Amino acid sequence: MDWCTKSFDEANDPPLPKLNHSNNIEVKSGNRVRLSAKGTSDPDNDPVTYYWMYYREPGSYQGVIDIKDKYNEQAYFIAPQVEKQETLHIILQVRDKGKPELTRYKRIIVTILP
Repeated sequence: MDWCTKSFDEANDPPLPKLNHSNNIEVKSGNRVRLSAKGTSDPDNDPVTYYWMYYREPGSYQGVIDIKDKYNEQAYFIAPQVEKQETLHIILQVRDKGKPELTRYKRIIVTILP
């Protein structure tokens, strides 16, 4: 890997994902959940791509979540209707366009209230 053998200026460095909100969000059923990676950067000024994904396994909510604009810096989804408090996990993936391409992640835990 270049970052092991080359200087900081010569190697591709990973992007620095940033959330423009808390990584713990509480929302009522039916409300819009806004996701923002505004402020994300790359130390080498390489362009970055975004991908917001629903990570089902660790949460208590096991239904489907449809994230809109999932390939953009900002995305959203509508909190599902729940009978009791549920949690779900959203992952932000940020990948730079350096050589080699490097990827970093951030996790958001959403608590949905009935």
